[in-house]
Amino acid sequence: MDVPEGKTMNLGHIEIFVKDPLKAKEFYKDVLGFNIEDIQKDKYVWLKKGQTEILLRPRKNHLQIKDYQSTNI
Repeated sequence: MDVPEGKTMNLGHIEIFVKDPLKAKEFYKDVLGFNIEDIQKDKYVWLKKGQTEILLRPRKNHLQIKDYQSTNI
């Protein structure tokens, strides 16, 4: 899809699956400068910096890569 000249395309948010979202939030806050917006059910962490929103979600131990849009770091 082409974006018309003079227009920008925005993302709603990015979801990142991590082993421990509550622990990982410190890296995003202290190193990358994100603000903690919300913590839900003690396992979902919403972060924001400028227009960028990230949701840190817990991952399963044996997450299988199903397609090119998934990764397991």
